Order: sequence, then C-alpha cells, then structure tokens
Amino acid sequence: MLRVGMIGAGIIAKNHADALKDNEGVVLAAVADIVPARAEALGQAYRARAYTDYREMIQQEKLDIALINLPHGLHAEAAVFCAQNGLHVFLEKPMANTVADCRAIIEACERHRVTLMVGHIQGYMARNIQARELVQSGRYGTLASVTEVRNVHYFAPERPAWFFDPALSGGGIVMNYGAHSIDRICFVSGLAVTDLKAQVRQHLSGYEIEGSAQILLGLEQGVSAVISYTGYRVPTYHETTFYLTEGVVQLSADGALRVSLGGAFEQVAVPGGGQEFVLMWRDFCDAIRQGTTPRASGAYGLEIIRWIERIYAQGG
Repeated sequence: MLRVGMIGAGIIAKNHADALKDNEGVVLAAVADIVPARAEALGQAYRARAYTDYREMIQQEKLDIALINLPHGLHAEAAVFCAQNGLHVFLEKPMANTVADCRAIIEACERHRVTLMVGHIQGYMARNIQARELVQSGRYGTLASVTEVRNVHYFAPERPAWFFDPALSGGGIVMNYGAHSIDRICFVSGLAVTDLKAQVRQHLSGYEIEGSAQILLGLEQGVSAVISYTGYRVPTYHETTFYLTEGVVQLSADGALRVSLGGAFEQVAVPGGGQEFVLMWRDFCDAIRQGTTPRASGAYGLEIIRWIERIYAQGG
C-alpha cells in the first residue's frame, strides 16, 4: 500500500483526495496545512492524520509519496525536502516559478532515486483524449493552426491572496493558466513548442501580476497557436479550436467536443468523463511500482516553465 502525505489542503485538495480513494493500493494517510481547521477538516473527511507542519508529518508518518499543493513559489523547497527524505513527489502544476527551481527539484529526485510527477492534467481528460484522436486521425486533414481563448474574472475577491503575490504565484493569468494551455495544445496536437511571441499587460492599478496576454506559439511542422487571456471583469469563456485542412475540431466553451467537415458543427460523444484525477494518480502509482516515467514528468514540467519564462521575458 502506497501511503500519501498531502502538503497543502487548499482548493484542489478534495479532487486529489477523492482520486486516491478511487485508486487501489494507495491511501491518503496524512495531511498538513498551516491552517489547522483546514487540515483537520480534510483529515476527518478522509480518515487521515492532520498536521500543521509538513516536516513534522514526514518525520512522524511512514509515507511513500508527498502530494504538494502549495503556492508555486514554495514547491521547490518542499519537493527537495521530501525527496531527501525518500518520498516520491507529486507536484501540482505549474512545477515551480522558475526553470532554476525546476532543475533543483529534478536533481533532488534523481539523486535520491524517487519518482517525480507534475499535475499536468490535460492528457488525462476524456474530451482531450478524444480530441487528440480526431486531430491526429487524418480524417480532418493536416493541422494548420490552433486558437485558444480563456476569459475569467481573475481578480475576483474570492481568489486566495497568494495568487496576487508574484513571489508565491510566479505571475498572474499566464503562469496559472498558461501551464494548462501549453499542456493541452501540445497534448492534443502531438507537437512541441518551437518558438513564441507575446504581449503581457496589466490594465488595472495596484497589482504586480499581469491580467491579460496575447501569445503566438510556433509548433513543430509549421503549425501556429494563438492564446488569448483576459482576466478582468468578463464573463467566463474558454474554448480551444484546432483548424485542419479538411475540417475543425473544437473543445467548446460549454464543455462539449464538436467537429466540422466544412458545414455545421456536430457534437461528439465523449465517454468516461470526470475520471482525470483518478487516471493521473493511476499513472503516477504505476510509474512508482514499475520504475517507469509518468506522462507529466519533471522534464515535461520544466519545459512548460521554460516557455512561460520566455513569455514573460518577451511580453514586457
């Protein structure tokens, strides 16, 4: 039985705890959070011991895996500590704020011979898997370009304050959602990023992080992808469209998968939705048991941060 210690019991914690419960051979054994009530509530709900200090949790419990849900800027310190104590490391995305921190995490995990995975979930989502099969099937021709639009009220008062602190978050809407966008576009297309151009801006006063961006990615095989983010007071809207020479494959804003061969869009049935966290954890546990590399390895997570660093450097 693989025993998991969760570090950080914030927004995404329940998704991981439920996924662990639905996977055989793995259990949430302990949870640590600096807010005692949060650690205790999650611990009681999943029969895990609660701590306020993750170092104490690791010293007291016999754990196999550390699940790190901390603010991005704290990932490297926690991951290195866990690796040094012999724990396999699962890091929520993005991997860290900088490429240098990503390298430190990878080196620590390699030195102590533990498995590392980053929570890039796009490759485990049912409609993305279906979209990938359609895009790469040849039925709709050759992929030419991709557009992704993601609008969300990023500065809503309910967002935790650490997201607005660049030392903890690493940036704004680009860091938080760019990790998802690059993961999704590369997974569905099967292509890697080769170059980019970007403009990154903040049109609100009082913030040190950006609130909007326009990004042009160059992908392999001459394919281009445009990503547009708006984080101001706008309605939520998220759509990714893959344009091919004979048709279109679209991850629609309403959550559906649609295709067109030049006429009206038709919705495609997507079986098995809602299991992405379960599948992601299954991949990670299988990698630990079999000594293999999970899909979202440390090297993969580092590459995404490398391109996000480039976006900020070029975006101004």
